[in-house]
Amino acid sequence: MGEVYAAETGFKLTSNPDTVLAPDISFVSQQRVEEVGETEGYWPGAPDLAVEVLSPSDNAAEVETKVLRWLGYETKTSLGR
Repeated sequence: MGEVYAAETGFKLTSNPDTVLAPDISFVSQQRVEEVGETEGYWPGAPDLAVEVLSPSDNAAEVETKVLRWLGYETKTSLGR
């Protein structure tokens, strides 16, 4: 179905200035993996799924900000757990 990446994987979302984010867990569909091919450095673009592991101290506004940020970069699904 695709590739799952751990927190060490950065996604380059914008250039000039560069915006790179790394969710705790991410998924990229097989179709997109094949379209992009082998990459060096950051993955170009947003993942299809971004999962952020939330700490007990995160408040509702912080969670909403994280979710909206990923969705704003065209992540299809963003989960905060």
